[in-house]
Amino acid sequence: MYPLRSIQFFAELVHAPIQHPPAHLQRTHGKLFENEAARYVNFQLVQGGAQLSNPVQPPGSTQQQGAVSGAWILPDRVRVQEQLTGVSREDFERRLDAFARIVLAELALPGFLASQFVVQSLVSPRVANSAIELVGRSMLSLQADDLSHFERPPLLLGVRMTFPTAPVDEGQFHSRIESMQRDPKTIFIENVGVFRSKIDEASLGRVVAQFVQTYDWVQEQLVGYVGRVENRSAP
Repeated sequence: MYPLRSIQFFAELVHAPIQHPPAHLQRTHGKLFENEAARYVNFQLVQGGAQLSNPVQPPGSTQQQGAVSGAWILPDRVRVQEQLTGVSREDFERRLDAFARIVLAELALPGFLASQFVVQSLVSPRVANSAIELVGRSMLSLQADDLSHFERPPLLLGVRMTFPTAPVDEGQFHSRIESMQRDPKTIFIENVGVFRSKIDEASLGRVVAQFVQTYDWVQEQLVGYVGRVENRSAP
């Protein structure tokens, strides 16, 4: 198994449009702040809703560019994002579960109509000298001169795949496996899980279950595919 380094977790839960009074948003932030798993320090009103965030730069350290720890309460959806913050899968699951339960209760939402989750992770080849070599040779079966038609070699290569829903895994998955321009030795993997099932208060546990399906598709299916094709083409 390749060591998996996740760099972004994202969740979006869609609900019927509603107007959020500022007082309700502030009360919701207060409830979130009281919950250690879903705590957000900063609160700001935005058009039709609120933006919540946490500082991502520990005292005395250098902030990683692009780091985000935030949540958004919007007129027709809520979002939770952890990007380049080092948060674990388990911590994100606890944050997502607490956030969904508190928002549903405090804003009197009847439930969620659909959801989308994004997991972005990085792995490094074990045999290939670079990610672009692994993608080109092992995944696309390119020969040495196949790209000679172009006047310059590509900086990135990748594959995209869409997987339909299944009886057990209810999500539709849109997956990417690509090389990275800024780090030639690293493979970028993304999976977007789209779920169109309704979730109410009684079935709120399905929110985390759907995120788990999205994450497991990366860890078990996509990373497994990378390993199979690299081992198959190894000298």
